[in-house]
This record gives sequence, structure tokens and C-alpha cells, in this order.
Amino acid sequence: MGRRLYIGNLAYGVTEQDLRDAFSEAGTITDVKVILDRETGRSRGFAFVEMSSDAEAAQAVETMNGRDVQGRAISVSEARERSGGGGGGGGGGGGQTPSSAKALTTFSFIMPAVTGVINESAKTVAVTVPFGTPLTGLVATFTTTGTGVTVGTTVQTSLSTPNNFTSPVPYIVTAADMSTVTYTVTVSIAANSAKAITAYSFAGFTGAVGTINEANKTISVTVPFGTPVTALVATFTTTGTGVKVGTT
Repeated sequence: MGRRLYIGNLAYGVTEQDLRDAFSEAGTITDVKVILDRETGRSRGFAFVEMSSDAEAAQAVETMNGRDVQGRAISVSEARERSGGGGGGGGGGGGQTPSSAKALTTFSFIMPAVTGVINESAKTVAVTVPFGTPLTGLVATFTTTGTGVTVGTTVQTSLSTPNNFTSPVPYIVTAADMSTVTYTVTVSIAANSAKAITAYSFAGFTGAVGTINEANKTISVTVPFGTPVTALVATFTTTGTGVKVGTT
């Protein structure tokens, strides 16, 4: 195989020195080039590394392909010469067309432990969290086929970056070819499931306080001898939203 290697799925912060350090275990490196966007000067998420021999290049592919570099599993393969007719455009020495892949493939929260539902065609993610969950600092776990994810101008790191989900949050996924797609993440709070009677008594009777057996869902109340029981008025508290007896 050739000595020149294509390195894909790079994190934006990876420098040429980082690649030299990482690939040095495979042999001697003669050249490293991180490809930058002409307008922004930002890494485009891929690079080229040239080893001093074909054997070292093969060793680099074997040992470095899939290796985690700054939180991303990089792809390492032999660089292919660009095909196509026409002269005058071959000064770059060949390479591969950067990937346009940029899907958000999984999305979830660890605290609370809930998983989002991704609608790929609509580019939306729906997540429902338990009642009472604060939405202002949730940290998402996600995977993507792109090279980076941002919310606004903030670079997102899975399992690390908190966001305020009180309103829908746009996650912008960038591909190696610098194209982008936006997934809108909407977090909903589940309805309150609390529905206990927490106190029960009869008005006008001292000591007529009910004993609540939560396990059996029963309430027992003792009233004085001779008390009419046909129209007693109860005083109670509940964690629910309403209480009925029959349809009343």
C-alpha cells in the first residue's frame, strides 16, 4: 500500500502535533497535514499523514484505525488519488472526498435515565422526563456519524455539556465535508402520577382522625357513639389533582 494515509472523523481540536504523537508508535512520520476550512481556519475534520515506508503505513492502519483520539474513533485508510479528467488540478497530491455523514444516531439522558426518540425524516428528537425533573442543566449522551455537534456556538461533548431544555434546543451536526444538519430536541415533563390521600378526618369531631393504611388503600375512622353517619363531611388532603366518590 502507499505511504500516505487519510485520517477521518477527527475532533475539531486535534492538531498536527497530536497526530504526530499518536501515529509515532507506528513508525516514522514524514508529513502531517490537518485540512482547514479556507474561510474560518477551522479544522474540516480530516487530515493526511505520510509514513516513511509502506510497511509503516500498513502498521498505522492496523493499529490506529478506530483508535480514540480526543473522544472520537478516527478512521485510518490509504489515501486514494483523486480521479477525473482535466489537467492543472493535481497539485494536492491526492486524497479522499470528505464524508457528508451527519446523522444524530442516539440521544439520551443518564440523570434521569431516559432515551430520546429520533425522527430522522423530521430531524427531531423527543424526550420525556419524569415529573419534577429540572430542565435547566440536563446533560445529554449522544452518538453521531458527523465530526462535531454544536448548540449555538458551544461545542457539545457527549456525557459532559449541560443545556437548558425549558424550550426546544437545536443540535447542529457537522459532517467532515463541513455540511450541517439541525436536529431539534424537545424535552417534555411527564404528568404527575402522585395520587395519595395523605390526611383524613371529620369536621366537628375532636379526635375523629382517620388512620390511613397506604399499602391496603384503606382509611378507618372512629366517631363518638350515637353519631349519625349519613351526612358526615370529611376533611382531607391529597397529592392528586382531584377526589371523587362515585361520580361526585
